[in-house]
Amino acid sequence: MTAPQPDDRLTNAGAAAILEIRPDTWRGMVKRGQAPAPDGVEPISGYRWWLRSTIEHFATHRKGRGFRSDLGPAGRKSAAAQTSGGR
Repeated sequence: MTAPQPDDRLTNAGAAAILEIRPDTWRGMVKRGQAPAPDGVEPISGYRWWLRSTIEHFATHRKGRGFRSDLGPAGRKSAAAQTSGGR
């Protein structure tokens, strides 16, 4: 496997640009665990970076705006949601 090229490494701003969201939104997603873990960290600066391929995969597989995690695959409420009264 070849080492990633500098152009393949994305900072917070680069990842956000690919996803067409604000960098602050991306940082919040990372902090909440809603984004992939960084592929690496710069040893001196501590900056996290992601490979372009990681972000492109995330972009095609992430859940969209308004996703309801309490609904099952067929659009019905999950068993957990039904037992809790749907809340």
